[in-house]
Amino acid sequence: MAAIDLYRVGFVMLEKALTTGIDILQKAKAAPDASELPKARLAPDMFDLRGQVEVFHLTAAKLVYELGNPLSRKTPDPVTDMALWAVPQGEAATLDDLIAHLERARELVKGVPAADVEGKQDQRVQLDTALGSWDLSATEYVANFVVPNAFFHLQTSYAILRHRGVPLGKRDFLVPFIGPPAPQPSN
Repeated sequence: MAAIDLYRVGFVMLEKALTTGIDILQKAKAAPDASELPKARLAPDMFDLRGQVEVFHLTAAKLVYELGNPLSRKTPDPVTDMALWAVPQGEAATLDDLIAHLERARELVKGVPAADVEGKQDQRVQLDTALGSWDLSATEYVANFVVPNAFFHLQTSYAILRHRGVPLGKRDFLVPFIGPPAPQPSN
């Protein structure tokens, strides 16, 4: 696999994705059924919104744990210490809880300086999921798991909210990545 900038592709992209997640959840708070949204799902065999946000958050926390600065190893492993990272279950989960989890994940990601990730492309990462286990290089881990998994859960969260009538559009999804449009010259 060609070399990629792990920091830009992993950490910078994930910070922007987490910002998108926070923004769409903030917008969802205005929905008439906002209190029911954490339990909303697209299909019976899929995670509800709470579960989508939890896995999105765990993806970010695991990235920081695996490739962040050496001090991050003092942070509990988000996979083995899941109870420390989990979003409240059932009735206890609110949109504010979900937003707080994504804000916490964003702060974890933002707290890793680029210099702490440099040179780690070949570092080994053990990935254990419900789908199976893999031993990956850091490059494979970021490009083939972190990025697609983060976007899967972000997009599914967006789809749940849209399906439930939250007025979201492509702008809500993309602007945190590309920034606001350039001002148009006045004629």
